[in-house]
Amino acid sequence: MDISTAQTLGVVVMVGAGVIGVASTIGGAVYRARSLRVALRHVSGRFGLEYDAGSLLNSASARGIVEGFALTIDAVSVGSGDASRPGTRVSITPHMPTGLRLLRSDASPDKPAARATIETGDAVFDRRIEVDGPKMATRALLDQSTRRAVLAAVNRSAAMNGGVIIEGGTVAWFEVGVAKTKVLAHAVELVLDLAQRLSRPADDAALAEIVRTDEIGVAVEALRAMPAGAERDALDAEIVQTHADAKVMIVARRTGANAASGVLAVLENTANPDTLRADALTWLGAHTDASAQALMHLAPERLTRPVIAAAALVVLLQAKACVPLTTLARVIENVDLAPTGLRLARLHGAAAEPLLIETLASKHAGVARSAADWLALDGTSAAVMALREKTKGIFVDAQLKAAALAAIASIQDRAGVADGGLALVEASAAGQLSETQE
Repeated sequence: MDISTAQTLGVVVMVGAGVIGVASTIGGAVYRARSLRVALRHVSGRFGLEYDAGSLLNSASARGIVEGFALTIDAVSVGSGDASRPGTRVSITPHMPTGLRLLRSDASPDKPAARATIETGDAVFDRRIEVDGPKMATRALLDQSTRRAVLAAVNRSAAMNGGVIIEGGTVAWFEVGVAKTKVLAHAVELVLDLAQRLSRPADDAALAEIVRTDEIGVAVEALRAMPAGAERDALDAEIVQTHADAKVMIVARRTGANAASGVLAVLENTANPDTLRADALTWLGAHTDASAQALMHLAPERLTRPVIAAAALVVLLQAKACVPLTTLARVIENVDLAPTGLRLARLHGAAAEPLLIETLASKHAGVARSAADWLALDGTSAAVMALREKTKGIFVDAQLKAAALAAIASIQDRAGVADGGLALVEASAAGQLSETQE
Protein backbone atom coordinates (compact mmCIF):
# COMPACT_ATOMS: atom_id res chain seq x y z
CA MET A 1 0.00 0.00 0.00
CA ASP A 2 1.50 3.32 -1.04
CA ILE A 3 1.59 6.42 1.23
CA SER A 4 -1.26 8.25 -0.52
CA THR A 5 -3.54 5.24 -0.20
CA ALA A 6 -2.72 4.89 3.51
CA GLN A 7 -3.40 8.57 4.10
CA THR A 8 -6.72 8.33 2.32
CA LEU A 9 -7.69 5.29 4.37
CA GLY A 10 -6.73 7.12 7.57
CA VAL A 11 -8.94 10.05 6.69
CA VAL A 12 -11.84 7.72 5.95
CA VAL A 13 -11.40 5.98 9.30
CA MET A 14 -11.30 9.31 11.16
CA VAL A 15 -14.38 10.61 9.38
CA GLY A 16 -16.18 7.36 10.07
CA ALA A 17 -15.31 7.53 13.73
CA GLY A 18 -16.51 11.14 13.85
CA VAL A 19 -19.76 10.23 12.20
CA ILE A 20 -20.29 7.38 14.64
CA GLY A 21 -19.51 9.72 17.57
CA VAL A 22 -21.91 12.38 16.35
CA ALA A 23 -24.57 9.74 15.70
CA SER A 24 -24.04 8.37 19.19
CA THR A 25 -24.31 11.85 20.73
CA ILE A 26 -27.45 12.64 18.78
CA GLY A 27 -28.89 9.26 19.62
CA GLY A 28 -28.17 9.79 23.32
CA ALA A 29 -29.77 13.22 23.22
CA VAL A 30 -32.85 11.86 21.44
CA TYR A 31 -33.15 9.03 23.99
CA ARG A 32 -32.86 11.44 26.92
CA ALA A 33 -35.41 13.80 25.42
CA ARG A 34 -37.87 10.95 24.85
CA SER A 35 -37.32 9.53 28.34
CA LEU A 36 -37.80 12.96 29.90
CA ARG A 37 -41.06 13.47 28.02
CA VAL A 38 -42.36 10.11 29.22
CA ALA A 39 -41.50 10.84 32.85
CA LEU A 40 -42.85 14.40 32.68
CA ARG A 41 -46.21 13.32 31.25
CA HIS A 42 -46.78 10.89 34.12
CA VAL A 43 -45.64 13.29 36.85
CA SER A 44 -47.57 16.23 35.36
CA GLY A 45 -50.79 14.23 35.48
CA ARG A 46 -50.17 13.16 39.07
CA PHE A 47 -49.43 16.63 40.45
CA GLY A 48 -51.58 18.77 38.15
CA LEU A 49 -48.70 20.40 36.27
CA GLU A 50 -48.80 21.96 32.83
CA TYR A 51 -46.72 19.77 30.50
CA ASP A 52 -44.65 21.31 27.68
CA ALA A 53 -43.32 18.79 25.14
CA GLY A 54 -40.57 21.18 24.04
CA SER A 55 -39.05 21.42 20.54
CA LEU A 56 -35.81 20.80 18.68
CA LEU A 57 -34.28 23.76 20.52
CA ASN A 58 -36.00 23.47 23.88
CA SER A 59 -36.27 20.50 26.22
CA ALA A 60 -39.59 19.31 27.60
CA SER A 61 -40.64 20.75 30.96
CA ALA A 62 -43.53 20.93 33.40
CA ARG A 63 -44.73 23.82 35.55
CA GLY A 64 -47.56 24.61 37.88
CA ILE A 65 -48.76 25.54 41.36
CA VAL A 66 -48.72 22.67 43.84
CA GLU A 67 -50.25 23.34 47.27
CA GLY A 68 -49.59 27.06 46.84
CA PHE A 69 -45.98 26.74 45.65
CA ALA A 70 -44.59 27.37 42.15
CA LEU A 71 -42.94 24.14 40.97
CA THR A 72 -40.85 23.50 37.85
CA ILE A 73 -39.33 20.33 36.35
CA ASP A 74 -36.85 20.83 33.55
CA ALA A 75 -33.61 19.64 31.95
CA VAL A 76 -30.42 21.37 33.10
CA SER A 77 -26.65 21.02 32.97
CA VAL A 78 -25.34 19.65 36.25
CA GLY A 79 -21.81 20.78 37.10
CA SER A 80 -19.65 23.17 35.12
CA GLY A 81 -16.94 23.16 32.44
CA ASP A 82 -15.68 19.75 31.35
CA ALA A 83 -17.50 18.17 34.28
CA SER A 84 -20.88 19.43 33.07
CA ARG A 85 -23.44 16.71 32.36
CA PRO A 86 -27.07 16.75 31.20
CA GLY A 87 -29.43 16.32 34.11
CA THR A 88 -32.93 16.75 35.52
CA ARG A 89 -34.02 19.37 38.05
CA VAL A 90 -37.09 19.78 40.24
CA SER A 91 -37.31 23.25 41.82
CA ILE A 92 -39.89 24.92 44.02
CA THR A 93 -40.23 28.42 45.49
CA PRO A 94 -41.02 28.40 49.22
CA HIS A 95 -41.80 31.46 51.35
CA MET A 96 -38.56 31.16 53.32
CA PRO A 97 -36.39 33.96 54.77
CA THR A 98 -34.58 35.94 52.08
CA GLY A 99 -30.95 34.88 51.83
CA LEU A 100 -31.37 31.46 53.47
CA ARG A 101 -28.81 29.02 52.04
CA LEU A 102 -28.41 25.35 52.97
CA LEU A 103 -25.84 23.18 51.21
CA ARG A 104 -24.47 19.74 51.95
CA SER A 105 -20.97 20.14 53.35
CA ASP A 106 -18.08 18.46 51.57
CA ALA A 107 -16.15 18.24 54.84
CA SER A 108 -15.15 14.87 56.22
CA PRO A 109 -17.26 13.39 59.05
CA ASP A 110 -14.45 14.18 61.51
CA LYS A 111 -14.34 17.95 61.05
CA PRO A 112 -16.81 20.76 60.32
CA ALA A 113 -17.19 22.72 57.09
CA ALA A 114 -14.16 24.72 56.03
CA ARG A 115 -15.94 28.07 55.84
CA ALA A 116 -17.79 29.88 58.63
CA THR A 117 -21.53 29.21 58.76
CA ILE A 118 -24.40 29.73 61.18
CA GLU A 119 -24.22 27.14 63.92
CA THR A 120 -27.48 25.57 65.10
CA GLY A 121 -25.97 23.73 68.06
CA ASP A 122 -26.86 20.38 66.50
CA ALA A 123 -23.47 18.70 65.97
CA VAL A 124 -24.68 16.20 63.34
CA PHE A 125 -26.53 18.84 61.34
CA ASP A 126 -23.76 21.45 61.58
CA ARG A 127 -21.21 18.90 60.37
CA ARG A 128 -23.21 17.89 57.32
CA ILE A 129 -25.00 21.10 56.31
CA GLU A 130 -23.56 24.55 55.61
CA VAL A 131 -25.97 27.31 56.63
CA ASP A 132 -26.05 31.00 55.66
CA GLY A 133 -28.75 33.64 55.93
CA PRO A 134 -30.35 36.13 58.31
CA LYS A 135 -29.25 34.70 61.64
CA MET A 136 -32.36 35.13 63.77
CA ALA A 137 -34.84 33.94 61.12
CA THR A 138 -32.57 31.05 60.16
CA ARG A 139 -31.99 29.94 63.75
CA ALA A 140 -35.71 30.12 64.52
CA LEU A 141 -36.65 28.20 61.39
CA LEU A 142 -34.12 25.41 61.81
CA ASP A 143 -35.65 23.83 64.89
CA GLN A 144 -35.18 20.13 65.55
CA SER A 145 -38.00 18.92 63.29
CA THR A 146 -36.83 21.04 60.34
CA ARG A 147 -33.20 20.01 60.80
CA ARG A 148 -34.25 16.36 60.74
CA ALA A 149 -36.31 16.96 57.59
CA VAL A 150 -33.36 18.60 55.83
CA LEU A 151 -31.01 15.76 56.78
CA ALA A 152 -33.60 13.21 55.68
CA ALA A 153 -33.96 15.02 52.35
CA VAL A 154 -30.20 15.00 51.85
CA ASN A 155 -30.01 11.28 52.64
CA ARG A 156 -33.01 10.46 50.47
CA SER A 157 -31.75 12.47 47.51
CA ALA A 158 -28.38 10.71 47.79
CA ALA A 159 -30.20 7.36 47.65
CA MET A 160 -31.96 8.61 44.53
CA ASN A 161 -28.55 9.51 42.99
CA GLY A 162 -29.47 13.18 43.28
CA GLY A 163 -28.72 16.20 45.41
CA VAL A 164 -30.56 19.03 47.19
CA ILE A 165 -29.64 22.72 47.27
CA ILE A 166 -31.60 25.39 49.14
CA GLU A 167 -30.54 28.90 48.07
CA GLY A 168 -31.59 31.87 45.97
CA GLY A 169 -35.17 31.58 47.20
CA THR A 170 -35.66 28.07 45.85
CA VAL A 171 -35.43 24.44 46.92
CA ALA A 172 -33.96 22.38 44.08
CA TRP A 173 -33.39 18.64 43.59
CA PHE A 174 -31.21 17.52 40.70
CA GLU A 175 -29.85 14.33 39.18
CA VAL A 176 -27.33 13.64 36.43
CA GLY A 177 -29.12 12.05 33.48
CA VAL A 178 -32.86 11.64 33.06
CA ALA A 179 -34.78 10.80 36.23
CA LYS A 180 -37.15 7.89 35.91
CA THR A 181 -40.84 8.49 36.54
CA LYS A 182 -40.85 7.03 40.06
CA VAL A 183 -37.73 8.92 41.11
CA LEU A 184 -39.09 12.15 39.65
CA ALA A 185 -42.36 11.75 41.59
CA HIS A 186 -40.39 11.15 44.82
CA ALA A 187 -38.31 14.26 44.08
CA VAL A 188 -41.46 16.38 43.78
CA GLU A 189 -42.69 15.07 47.14
CA LEU A 190 -39.29 15.77 48.69
CA VAL A 191 -39.03 19.42 47.57
CA LEU A 192 -42.69 20.03 48.41
CA ASP A 193 -42.16 18.79 51.97
CA LEU A 194 -39.10 21.01 52.39
CA ALA A 195 -40.95 24.02 50.96
CA GLN A 196 -43.78 23.56 53.46
CA ARG A 197 -41.37 23.30 56.39
CA LEU A 198 -39.28 26.28 55.31
CA SER A 199 -42.38 28.44 54.77
CA ARG A 200 -43.99 28.01 58.18
CA PRO A 201 -43.83 30.81 60.78
CA ALA A 202 -41.14 30.54 63.44
CA ASP A 203 -42.16 28.39 66.39
CA ASP A 204 -42.72 30.29 69.68
CA ALA A 205 -40.55 27.83 71.58
CA ALA A 206 -37.69 28.28 69.08
CA LEU A 207 -37.92 32.06 69.35
CA ALA A 208 -37.96 31.89 73.16
CA GLU A 209 -34.85 29.72 73.14
CA ILE A 210 -33.04 32.25 70.95
CA VAL A 211 -34.09 35.06 73.31
CA ARG A 212 -32.64 33.17 76.28
CA THR A 213 -29.40 31.92 74.78
CA ASP A 214 -28.28 33.77 71.65
CA GLU A 215 -26.12 36.87 71.27
CA ILE A 216 -27.90 40.08 72.24
CA GLY A 217 -28.61 41.43 68.74
CA VAL A 218 -30.17 38.15 67.58
CA ALA A 219 -32.01 37.73 70.89
CA VAL A 220 -33.57 41.20 70.67
CA GLU A 221 -34.69 40.50 67.10
CA ALA A 222 -36.34 37.25 68.21
CA LEU A 223 -38.01 38.99 71.14
CA ARG A 224 -39.52 41.57 68.80
CA ALA A 225 -40.72 38.79 66.48
CA MET A 226 -42.58 36.83 69.18
CA PRO A 227 -46.34 37.03 68.71
CA ALA A 228 -48.55 38.06 71.61
CA GLY A 229 -49.70 35.24 73.84
CA ALA A 230 -49.14 33.40 77.07
CA GLU A 231 -45.64 32.26 76.11
CA ARG A 232 -44.50 35.79 75.34
CA ASP A 233 -46.06 37.12 78.55
CA ALA A 234 -44.21 34.52 80.61
CA LEU A 235 -40.95 35.28 78.80
CA ASP A 236 -41.42 39.03 79.35
CA ALA A 237 -41.82 38.50 83.09
CA GLU A 238 -38.74 36.27 83.15
CA ILE A 239 -36.62 38.84 81.32
CA VAL A 240 -37.54 41.72 83.65
CA GLN A 241 -36.54 39.63 86.64
CA THR A 242 -33.35 38.03 85.34
CA HIS A 243 -31.77 40.32 82.72
CA ALA A 244 -30.20 43.77 82.62
CA ASP A 245 -29.75 44.39 78.91
CA ALA A 246 -31.50 45.54 75.74
CA LYS A 247 -34.10 42.77 76.02
CA VAL A 248 -35.54 44.48 79.09
CA MET A 249 -36.18 47.65 77.09
CA ILE A 250 -38.20 45.72 74.51
CA VAL A 251 -40.32 44.25 77.30
CA ALA A 252 -40.62 47.60 79.08
CA ARG A 253 -42.20 49.23 76.05
CA ARG A 254 -44.78 46.44 75.99
CA THR A 255 -45.57 46.22 79.69
CA GLY A 256 -45.16 49.79 80.98
CA ALA A 257 -44.38 50.69 84.59
CA ASN A 258 -44.39 47.03 85.70
CA ALA A 259 -40.91 46.77 84.20
CA ALA A 260 -39.44 49.66 86.23
CA SER A 261 -37.21 47.48 88.41
CA GLY A 262 -35.72 45.77 85.35
CA VAL A 263 -35.13 49.09 83.56
CA LEU A 264 -33.41 50.50 86.64
CA ALA A 265 -31.08 47.48 86.54
CA VAL A 266 -30.29 48.31 82.89
CA LEU A 267 -29.41 51.87 83.88
CA GLU A 268 -27.19 50.79 86.77
CA ASN A 269 -25.33 48.12 84.79
CA THR A 270 -22.16 49.96 83.72
CA ALA A 271 -21.33 47.12 81.33
CA ASN A 272 -24.20 48.23 79.09
CA PRO A 273 -23.56 50.72 76.25
CA ASP A 274 -24.18 54.36 77.18
CA THR A 275 -26.92 54.63 74.56
CA LEU A 276 -28.81 51.76 76.18
CA ARG A 277 -28.41 53.22 79.66
CA ALA A 278 -29.57 56.61 78.40
CA ASP A 279 -32.61 54.91 76.86
CA ALA A 280 -33.35 53.29 80.23
CA LEU A 281 -33.10 56.63 82.04
CA THR A 282 -35.41 58.30 79.51
CA TRP A 283 -37.93 55.49 79.97
CA LEU A 284 -37.77 55.82 83.76
CA GLY A 285 -38.37 59.55 83.46
CA ALA A 286 -41.52 58.90 81.42
CA HIS A 287 -42.93 56.22 83.74
CA THR A 288 -41.65 57.07 87.23
CA ASP A 289 -40.11 59.92 89.23
CA ALA A 290 -36.52 59.47 88.10
CA SER A 291 -35.20 62.85 89.23
CA ALA A 292 -32.89 61.31 91.83
CA GLN A 293 -31.35 58.89 89.33
CA ALA A 294 -31.00 61.67 86.75
CA LEU A 295 -29.29 64.04 89.19
CA MET A 296 -26.76 61.34 90.08
CA HIS A 297 -25.65 61.27 86.43
CA LEU A 298 -24.74 64.97 86.55
CA ALA A 299 -22.05 64.39 89.16
CA PRO A 300 -18.59 65.59 87.97
CA GLU A 301 -17.23 62.08 87.49
CA ARG A 302 -20.27 61.09 85.40
CA LEU A 303 -20.27 64.05 83.03
CA THR A 304 -17.64 62.13 81.07
CA ARG A 305 -20.58 60.09 79.72
CA PRO A 306 -22.40 62.87 77.83
CA VAL A 307 -25.00 60.58 76.24
CA ILE A 308 -26.36 59.60 79.66
CA ALA A 309 -25.94 63.15 81.00
CA ALA A 310 -28.01 64.50 78.11
CA ALA A 311 -30.80 62.05 78.93
CA ALA A 312 -30.57 63.05 82.60
CA LEU A 313 -30.99 66.73 81.75
CA VAL A 314 -34.08 66.01 79.65
CA VAL A 315 -35.61 63.96 82.48
CA LEU A 316 -34.94 66.77 84.97
CA LEU A 317 -36.30 69.41 82.61
CA GLN A 318 -39.51 67.46 82.04
CA ALA A 319 -39.88 67.09 85.82
CA LYS A 320 -39.15 70.84 86.28
CA ALA A 321 -36.58 69.83 88.88
CA CYS A 322 -34.54 72.54 90.62
CA VAL A 323 -30.99 71.44 89.86
CA PRO A 324 -28.26 73.20 91.91
CA LEU A 325 -26.70 76.07 89.99
CA THR A 326 -23.23 74.79 90.84
CA THR A 327 -24.09 71.54 89.09
CA LEU A 328 -25.49 73.40 86.08
CA ALA A 329 -22.33 75.52 85.85
CA ARG A 330 -20.34 72.31 85.25
CA VAL A 331 -22.92 71.06 82.78
CA ILE A 332 -22.84 74.27 80.74
CA GLU A 333 -19.10 73.85 80.17
CA ASN A 334 -20.00 71.04 77.74
CA VAL A 335 -21.14 72.65 74.50
CA ASP A 336 -23.54 69.80 73.72
CA LEU A 337 -25.17 69.88 77.15
CA ALA A 338 -25.22 73.66 77.56
CA PRO A 339 -28.58 74.47 75.85
CA THR A 340 -30.55 72.13 78.13
CA GLY A 341 -28.47 73.18 81.14
CA LEU A 342 -29.36 76.82 80.49
CA ARG A 343 -33.05 75.97 80.27
CA LEU A 344 -32.81 74.27 83.66
CA ALA A 345 -30.96 77.30 85.07
CA ARG A 346 -33.84 79.55 84.04
CA LEU A 347 -36.11 77.59 86.41
CA HIS A 348 -34.20 79.34 89.24
CA GLY A 349 -35.52 82.74 88.13
CA ALA A 350 -33.47 85.79 89.19
CA ALA A 351 -30.97 83.61 91.04
CA ALA A 352 -29.74 82.23 87.71
CA GLU A 353 -28.73 85.61 86.28
CA PRO A 354 -25.11 85.51 87.53
CA LEU A 355 -24.65 82.10 85.86
CA LEU A 356 -26.16 83.38 82.61
CA ILE A 357 -23.88 86.43 82.69
CA GLU A 358 -20.89 84.21 83.33
CA THR A 359 -21.90 82.01 80.39
CA LEU A 360 -21.69 85.00 78.04
CA ALA A 361 -17.91 84.56 78.29
CA SER A 362 -18.06 81.02 76.88
CA LYS A 363 -15.56 80.34 74.09
CA HIS A 364 -18.39 78.70 72.17
CA ALA A 365 -20.38 81.39 70.39
CA GLY A 366 -23.49 79.23 70.28
CA VAL A 367 -23.47 78.72 74.06
CA ALA A 368 -22.93 82.46 74.68
CA ARG A 369 -25.74 83.23 72.27
CA SER A 370 -28.12 80.92 74.18
CA ALA A 371 -27.25 82.78 77.40
CA ALA A 372 -28.00 86.10 75.68
CA ASP A 373 -31.34 84.78 74.47
CA TRP A 374 -32.34 83.79 78.02
CA LEU A 375 -31.16 87.16 79.39
CA ALA A 376 -33.42 88.82 76.85
CA LEU A 377 -36.32 87.13 78.63
CA ASP A 378 -35.29 87.44 82.28
CA GLY A 379 -32.19 89.66 82.52
CA THR A 380 -31.87 92.87 84.52
CA SER A 381 -29.65 95.93 84.19
CA ALA A 382 -26.91 93.90 85.93
CA ALA A 383 -26.38 92.01 82.68
CA VAL A 384 -26.08 94.98 80.35
CA MET A 385 -22.36 95.60 80.68
CA ALA A 386 -21.52 91.95 79.94
CA LEU A 387 -23.93 91.99 77.00
CA ARG A 388 -22.37 95.16 75.57
CA GLU A 389 -18.97 93.45 75.57
CA LYS A 390 -20.44 91.01 73.04
CA THR A 391 -21.37 93.85 70.67
CA LYS A 392 -17.84 95.26 70.30
CA GLY A 393 -15.11 94.37 67.87
CA ILE A 394 -15.01 93.11 64.33
CA PHE A 395 -14.29 89.51 65.33
CA VAL A 396 -17.42 89.01 67.41
CA ASP A 397 -19.78 86.32 66.07
CA ALA A 398 -22.49 88.16 64.13
CA GLN A 399 -25.34 86.10 65.57
CA LEU A 400 -24.01 86.54 69.11
CA LYS A 401 -23.73 90.30 68.56
CA ALA A 402 -27.33 90.46 67.31
CA ALA A 403 -28.55 88.38 70.30
CA ALA A 404 -26.69 90.66 72.73
CA LEU A 405 -28.16 93.83 71.18
CA ALA A 406 -31.65 92.29 71.28
CA ALA A 407 -31.17 91.35 74.96
CA ILE A 408 -30.05 94.90 75.85
CA ALA A 409 -33.10 96.35 74.12
CA SER A 410 -35.39 93.88 75.91
CA ILE A 411 -33.87 94.69 79.32
CA GLN A 412 -34.20 98.43 78.64
CA ASP A 413 -37.85 98.02 77.77
CA ARG A 414 -38.54 96.07 80.94
CA ALA A 415 -36.60 98.53 83.10
CA GLY A 416 -38.51 101.45 81.63
CA VAL A 417 -41.85 99.89 82.43
CA ALA A 418 -40.86 98.61 85.87
CA ASP A 419 -39.14 101.75 87.19
CA GLY A 420 -41.34 104.50 85.87
CA GLY A 421 -39.38 105.28 82.72
CA LEU A 422 -35.85 104.24 83.64
CA ALA A 423 -33.51 104.71 80.65
CA LEU A 424 -30.18 103.05 80.06
CA VAL A 425 -27.95 105.45 78.14
CA GLU A 426 -24.33 105.47 77.07
CA ALA A 427 -22.57 108.07 79.29
CA SER A 428 -18.98 107.96 78.08
CA ALA A 429 -16.71 106.92 75.27
CA ALA A 430 -15.69 103.97 77.37
CA GLY A 431 -19.18 102.62 76.91
CA GLN A 432 -20.16 102.73 80.58
CA LEU A 433 -23.83 103.15 81.35
CA SER A 434 -25.65 105.35 83.81
CA GLU A 435 -29.23 105.21 85.01
CA THR A 436 -31.25 108.44 84.92
CA GLN A 437 -34.83 109.03 85.94
CA GLU A 438 -36.91 110.61 83.23
